[in-house]
Amino acid sequence: MSMENSLTIIGGGTGLIGHHLVQRFSQSKQSVISMDNSEPDSQVRSAQYFDVDLSDENQVENTFKKIFADQKYTHCTLINCQGIADPTNGPLQELSLNQWNSYISNNLTSYFLTCREFIRNKESFESGAIINLSSTRHLMAEADTEAYCTTKGGITSFTKALAISLGNTSIRCNSVSPGWIAKPDFEGRPSDHKQHPAGRVGRPEDIFGLCQLLGDPTQDFITAQDFVIDGGMTSKMIYT
Repeated sequence: MSMENSLTIIGGGTGLIGHHLVQRFSQSKQSVISMDNSEPDSQVRSAQYFDVDLSDENQVENTFKKIFADQKYTHCTLINCQGIADPTNGPLQELSLNQWNSYISNNLTSYFLTCREFIRNKESFESGAIINLSSTRHLMAEADTEAYCTTKGGITSFTKALAISLGNTSIRCNSVSPGWIAKPDFEGRPSDHKQHPAGRVGRPEDIFGLCQLLGDPTQDFITAQDFVIDGGMTSKMIYT
């Protein structure tokens, strides 16, 4: 299917993974929109950018009204990868309610808001796909990461429930759970790479191929799934 009349909307488009997704999808013939509250650099200027706090209900509603105001699309994909990236919240007994709520708002509520507005505008596209980035931290954890892990578990469960609710509609919904994804200039220690069965730490470009597949309108039998992409780490038995 031609993607010339398709749109990809990327929440968190200036973050580590989102930045790369905006770059790569911008190289295709489809339109790309980046949503974030951090100004993009010149490398992603080919995408249309909306400065928006994705945890703010009014801002999200108004942004989606602008996105779909005058255009109809053959296919539209929403990719959510916004949120607080630091998984460490410190000891739970020292975690304030404001800090907890900040994780919930930025990492989970923002997904609810963008998905809701996407669905509300479903008359603007013939078929749609929602891809919510979660994390392998909904399957495994380190100490002092309760808030972050809670949001990632919430994203995965929210995605599955939403996919079932959207059954027999034109919108599919899946989640992607990356493992350790490093910045492009990361070298790391040999032990960092060797602990991965794939032989290396993940890169942002590892996520693009999977998102491209899940967003493809011809893949209409893939829905309600969580896809782990972690170089094999969650399957590796480690004894210390």
